[in-house]
Amino acid sequence: MARVLALVLPLGLDTFAIATALGITRLSGAQRIRISLLFAAFEGGMPVIGLLVGAGLGQLIGSWSEYIAIGCSGATRRTSSAYEALSAAPE
Repeated sequence: MARVLALVLPLGLDTFAIATALGITRLSGAQRIRISLLFAAFEGGMPVIGLLVGAGLGQLIGSWSEYIAIGCSGATRRTSSAYEALSAAPE
């Protein structure tokens, strides 16, 4: 239950923010409905697409996933170190 809430709550707050912004603007009823349906389709569709892509990618990389994670972790550390060095350099 907590996992579902952790997924749904941010999506709900995001939708609420967009709905509030749309409510402030002077849109016609048809425009509000069109934008609301479009937004709802993307909010509902993106997790489904993510699940499908994630499942397919999991099947594809399967046994190589540990090595890929190590490579990504190393790349992230190198990028982070380079960013820190650049931001600490005098201008």
